[in-house]
Amino acid sequence: MDDKYAYISRHHLAADRANERLHAAGLGAFFRPSQLSEAGLTPDQLPSLVRRRVVEHVTRGLYRLLDAEPTENYSLAMACARVPNSIVCLLSALRVHGIGSPAPAHVWLGIPHKARPPRLRRLRLRIIRFSGPAWTYGVKEVEFEGVPARITGPARTVAMSAAGFPTSTGPAPSYESVFSSPGSSSSAAALWSCSAAPGT
Repeated sequence: MDDKYAYISRHHLAADRANERLHAAGLGAFFRPSQLSEAGLTPDQLPSLVRRRVVEHVTRGLYRLLDAEPTENYSLAMACARVPNSIVCLLSALRVHGIGSPAPAHVWLGIPHKARPPRLRRLRLRIIRFSGPAWTYGVKEVEFEGVPARITGPARTVAMSAAGFPTSTGPAPSYESVFSSPGSSSSAAALWSCSAAPGT
């Protein structure tokens, strides 16, 4: 009986230590197996971490910390963790910035022009291809549930929508709407320059 309790105690201790390492590494709620080295762990340990209910397997090549608190940005965090070389844009960016858009049915991501289109079984993705200056112009670094991500700023997001990019539902937001978005410091000059940026 003592051996059984000792085994259970070691089991919980190992799970707690792994959980602490994952949080300390700052990987965010979602992570890829290749990121485990940042927590001093290896992909070979994933089956054990799943059994110990430290993490859950979300989809191919993606895991999630079980004690991570889901937020309204759950889908964005999942998408950006699985497709790290991407930019949240159009309808998804409009919702994040609070600019007249309901939660979209898809996650809208920009990827490099020649990149292979990603697939996620648990998410519906809409892909936009960026090239040249469009890959960096008007783009901000953010986090969704601790997952590092990039997103088009309010001015560029509105400019892209108003310039005729497909938004699947409803009319494009007005230029004026960007100035009333919470925390926006955009100017008319910034909006005009964003609309003129090549490669989008």
